[in-house]
Amino acid sequence: MRQLYFAAMTRLDHQVAEKAILDFAVAVDKHRNLTKEVEGVKLEFVWDPWLNSTSLFNHLARFRERSGSADYEQLVRKEGRESASLIIAGTPGLWAARQGGDGYLDHFREGIDNLMPYLHRDIYNLISLPRTRSPAAFDELSNTVLVAPVIVPAYDRLSSSRARSMTPERIDAMNWNLQHLQPAERSHTAWSYNAMTHGHADAFLEDGIHAVDLVAERKLDIALNAHCNAALVRRGYANQITCCVPYPSLSRVQILILGISILALPVLFLDRRQDAFAWARTTLVMDVLLATATVIAVSVYCLLSDRTHLLMKQDKHFDVSDFILPLIGLAFLAAVSVRSRPPQLPSSKGLAAVSFLPREQTDEWKGWMQAFILLYTYNAASESLAMYKVRKFLVATYIFLSCYGHTMYFLRTEDYSLRRVTYVLCRLNLLSCALGLATSSEWIIYSAPLITFWFGVTYISLACFRRFNNNPLGFFLKIVVFAGCITFLMRRTHLLETVLRVLKSTCSIHWDVNILRAHYNIDRFVAYFGMLTAAAVHRVSVLRRRQHGINARAPFEKTNDALDRALLDVAYPERDAVPVKPIMIFFAVAYLVVFIILAFAAQVYRNNDAYNAFHPYTSPWFVLSAVVARNALQPLRESYVPLAAALGRSSLEAYVLHHHIWLGSDGAGILRVGRLAFLPRKVEIVVLTAVFLWARR
Repeated sequence: MRQLYFAAMTRLDHQVAEKAILDFAVAVDKHRNLTKEVEGVKLEFVWDPWLNSTSLFNHLARFRERSGSADYEQLVRKEGRESASLIIAGTPGLWAARQGGDGYLDHFREGIDNLMPYLHRDIYNLISLPRTRSPAAFDELSNTVLVAPVIVPAYDRLSSSRARSMTPERIDAMNWNLQHLQPAERSHTAWSYNAMTHGHADAFLEDGIHAVDLVAERKLDIALNAHCNAALVRRGYANQITCCVPYPSLSRVQILILGISILALPVLFLDRRQDAFAWARTTLVMDVLLATATVIAVSVYCLLSDRTHLLMKQDKHFDVSDFILPLIGLAFLAAVSVRSRPPQLPSSKGLAAVSFLPREQTDEWKGWMQAFILLYTYNAASESLAMYKVRKFLVATYIFLSCYGHTMYFLRTEDYSLRRVTYVLCRLNLLSCALGLATSSEWIIYSAPLITFWFGVTYISLACFRRFNNNPLGFFLKIVVFAGCITFLMRRTHLLETVLRVLKSTCSIHWDVNILRAHYNIDRFVAYFGMLTAAAVHRVSVLRRRQHGINARAPFEKTNDALDRALLDVAYPERDAVPVKPIMIFFAVAYLVVFIILAFAAQVYRNNDAYNAFHPYTSPWFVLSAVVARNALQPLRESYVPLAAALGRSSLEAYVLHHHIWLGSDGAGILRVGRLAFLPRKVEIVVLTAVFLWARR
């Protein structure tokens, strides 16, 4: 218990704790009470191995499960009669085994009996969500008494004198008594204290009794979870906290979704071809019904799995082998499933099929990125700086490919209609908004705002002054001007804060402006590289059809002619021309090699913050170099991995759904099918992955 006292003090102020620990270490009398007030919190340690001291009885006499009014609490505080918010009572376990002789069990029971009047109510009935969301929510919490079980020591580390008295039989007998208390009384026992050290001799110090500091800190966390988590749920952590707290009651919207699902589920079993209805649009109507029913069914499953206790939630911990081995397995599957891209026909407008960064390849890239990010989040790989860098590059690559694809579509089709915009916005946001309503989660956790923002930037950049879209220099200057304006608005003005204030006042939407701005800042340039790359590729496809007179009477005619010749020299070099293309490929590969050495092997960036400062300037060139290297040779351009491409075609759905179906607590933890011994972990992963893969389709 003394370790918990010092751990709590360290949590509040480590300097004060260090001095207190040093004073205690040099003190002659170790068996004494300790007290310290730190940051307005009064901490007390009562030396009472038998649980029968006057100090303990005084604390218990003042203990009240519920706090009174503010005036009453102020009065009792002045009189020194305030109740403790949290009491952690250690049982007379090891002391009774050591000092109690053959009557150790009677001494143990006598001490426990003194606590019984304060354990009569089930602790789970005492834990309730406060009514308010303000800081006063903590004042509504119930005061708590927790009982630490008898420590199961590391028997092989005990001294010979201790080993003779602290036997497994005595320890088990005392814990057996705790396990067979009444259910309400038993609920106050923190059995996880012994569970976290079971089978881990390294969790103890050399004496085999006292735990290492890290274990003591986790024991403190458990006690604080039991007392504080209900208030934290009301302070914005409802979806990340599931320990020692009930889930909030379902909202009206969630109840409505559950009701609609009862009507929608039968639709999933209908055949889309309804021969009984001779109507031309029967198939279309059935497709809409099936899609709607599927979205509702998936939303309800996310609600049940991640917002109820139907499935357990568990913390994530990074393990290199658990992360690397699946990647090696995926690489092997990729190696045996490489296929050649089928021949592409010209488009309806007569444009030649694009061989540089074709659709199959972009889908494959998105699939590989999604596979890595899923494993990254599942295994908490953010603890590794190297893996953090890889993830940031993959996010930048996704933005590059997304803006590349949208730009290529707009340039090839010139379709800037509201219908197209509505389609893309629904495609990007429909599922995330549905899950946001079903699970009461924030829209921003799905990265939908980031992708939607860059689509909006791409659309506005191309739709405005569209006469410059067929003018290479004019298009470049337009993108530069738009990039400068958007960067100025996002970084030098309070436009984002104003928009969020309007959303908060009109729609009661609360988003963290710092998170949104950080997501923008770290990838603020790579999107424009994607737009310019798409414009260059599209220009080459146009020049293949016709070259003469394409820039006639257009602004920057001579400059555009020179740029067109340069593009053709790169894409289709003449026999005696300067080998521009091989030079570009060489520099692209060299940049990749040098940057990988600097970023990973040489560890130039020592932490996440240091790397984030350089990422906006290095990632666009890294992505562009990777794209050039991937398309350097025709066999590389024409081959792709179908498995990765299949995942890439639904990468957005996979990323959105994995927060609630593959992971739990909005991605903060992992899901478990049942108790830890119910199913082998690998079987659980297979079951959850099968459901996840079905849902993302």
